[in-house]
Amino acid sequence: MTRLQIAARLLLLVAVVAVPVQAKCELGRVARLPVTMEGLRASVPVTVNGTPTQFWLDSGAFFSIMPKARADALGLPLRAPPEGLFIIGFGGSADVRVATIRSFGIAGATLNNVEFLVGGSDSGNGFIGLNLLGVYDTDYDLANGTVDLMRAKGCGDANLAHWAGDKPVTVIDLVPGNSATFNHLYGRGQINGKDVRLVFDTGASATVLTRGGAERLGIDLSAPGVLASAEMGGVGRKSHQSWIVKLATFSIGGEEIRNTPIRVVDGAVAGLQADVILGADFFLAHHIFVVRSQKRIYLTYNGGPVFSLTTEGETGKAVTRAENMGGDDTTAAPVDAAGFARRGAARLARGDTKGAVADLSHAIALDPKQAAYYRDRAKAHAAAGDAAAAAQDIDAALALAPDDAPLRIARATMRLGHGDRAGALEDANAAERLVPRGALDNIALVFVFEKLAPARSVALLDPMIALHPGDPGLGKLLNSRCWARGLANIELDKALADCDAAIRRDGPRPQSLDSRALVHLRQRDYAAAIADYDAALKLAPDLASSLYLRGWATRAAGDATRGSADMAAARKLNPGIVERFEPYGLGGERAVQSGATLDSPTKRPR
Repeated sequence: MTRLQIAARLLLLVAVVAVPVQAKCELGRVARLPVTMEGLRASVPVTVNGTPTQFWLDSGAFFSIMPKARADALGLPLRAPPEGLFIIGFGGSADVRVATIRSFGIAGATLNNVEFLVGGSDSGNGFIGLNLLGVYDTDYDLANGTVDLMRAKGCGDANLAHWAGDKPVTVIDLVPGNSATFNHLYGRGQINGKDVRLVFDTGASATVLTRGGAERLGIDLSAPGVLASAEMGGVGRKSHQSWIVKLATFSIGGEEIRNTPIRVVDGAVAGLQADVILGADFFLAHHIFVVRSQKRIYLTYNGGPVFSLTTEGETGKAVTRAENMGGDDTTAAPVDAAGFARRGAARLARGDTKGAVADLSHAIALDPKQAAYYRDRAKAHAAAGDAAAAAQDIDAALALAPDDAPLRIARATMRLGHGDRAGALEDANAAERLVPRGALDNIALVFVFEKLAPARSVALLDPMIALHPGDPGLGKLLNSRCWARGLANIELDKALADCDAAIRRDGPRPQSLDSRALVHLRQRDYAAAIADYDAALKLAPDLASSLYLRGWATRAAGDATRGSADMAAARKLNPGIVERFEPYGLGGERAVQSGATLDSPTKRPR
């Protein structure tokens, strides 16, 4: 379905709601997308051929897309794309297929024969791109749980920040791209006083500055105070190193943030015409109205953290200064349960756990039969450190939705944390019957079974690996299967092949070396096990599992003194390390002395 067909269909099926601005200027709302933040993903309810589900909004995607595992779970047949079509992202390029959704429900409308590209790395869900979001002017208010498709008529140069009241409004030009084919949202700003080109991308969870942009600005990634951070990926099979740096200033229009952290990511994207990708953290901190008819973008600041929202977990709380930014959001309070729930989820995404609990409690009081409200309040309680309240809410959610697999997995994880292995296994068994085979979301269930019955983890990982041969996370999946086989003491030759493949793909990372060492230990090749543990600990000296199991291998090889020292050091790092490995026949020093447990099958929970 083309953009023009989508526009026509929405006009037929969704009423236009007038928004007052000024005489002769008509600003109408064509459709409202109710948005619930799932962490830093903007999720909207849709139906796919009559099945209710959720997709994420991606203002950085030229076309709607989903991973193959999601298309398989939705039962969508695939066909070849037009000749020469492929997609490009930070992870490189990827081939795609095409799925056609016969009946696609969104915002109260039903659209027929809507096409999605299928392929690329698996982020876990489908993304609604600019072939729908770019049909009209688009009003992004993620902090209050809405995205509105708007239509302006006869407005000329009128100020269309209709929500702002007396708040300061930033206005920047909507900058065209180099190709009329793509409809990306480009603008201009300044970093440390130098011009940068920006792209507004709700599909990116965190704002990033490209390495090329950083180097052009004179930012030295080897300078003191620069923090090496997680690897980041995109569409293709590669992941890239990232760093966190401090900027003296970031400016957009008249708005300025001083002394702010921001992520820098290595790698380049062919065709990306921007130095900075403004992600969901920026959208949550602002109300943003993209008015294509005026070639403008209007912004107001909601208050709270901006880029530091996604960096404080690594850098600690950042002390930044905001200039010409207005203050807290003044939008009217919600009037119904769904509105309170959406705002609560957004507050949780912004780190406001107290506000999130309050909003979600309002939602539950107004409509106590919605499992999702209890689920999200459980997340808020957990983020605030109230494990008991979180567990109570998960129980309440499951009483309403006993066949919700993510809820079952969440409770299994909680029960494991409290030592309730029988309860955790009950929930894990129920979840395993419900999850779609091969979905990357199943990794949480893999981790649960790893602690209960690791051979079951292998069965979950097999279809995940088969479905994701080109995913940037393939190396981690292979390492997980190697580790699970090593814990279960099964198929050790296959386990070794998995670890070797992970190391060839991603390099000798501590986790992969630790997994391969476990396999060598199971095979009684103590010299190889000790060598891999040495290499892992050289890279990660505080890796307690490597210290503990190197002690196991060293004692088994005959050096009791060194082995005991390693085990003691591991216990100091992790007092529960012996109990962690006892179910797999790798308990304390007496077990090492007997040696028999190396060959015994993994203990199964009863």
